[in-house]
Amino acid sequence: MAEKDQALLLAIRAVGTGDALAAGLAITPQAISQWKRVPLRRVLEVERLTGIPRHIQRPDLYPPPNAPRTPSADSTADRAYRSDQHPTPDTARSLELGATAATAAPVAGDVGAEPSSLDPLQQAPVGAEQL
Repeated sequence: MAEKDQALLLAIRAVGTGDALAAGLAITPQAISQWKRVPLRRVLEVERLTGIPRHIQRPDLYPPPNAPRTPSADSTADRAYRSDQHPTPDTARSLELGATAATAAPVAGDVGAEPSSLDPLQQAPVGAEQL
């Protein structure tokens, strides 16, 4: 039988016995005896029951709370927000519409919009008076 992880042994000692841990988790003692380490789906329950932080139980899954974030852990939105490149009004408008600047359809009143590429009914900005 494989040796149990030190964090699992610490959790068992925190509540007294493997049977007590099993009872607290509403599972059988046999299930606990088969664990080599705390399973991912039980980490938060074990943390609640024993007070042993998740990053101690499974450092492979939960970094310490004060650990610096790595780029792979950051979301795309976080990286974009911290980026030195801030969107221009044109690209911001395209992003809001879900298009890239290259695929955004020109709208009357846009700087650089070609009149021939606009819908004839939309040649003048909305609300413009025609003389």
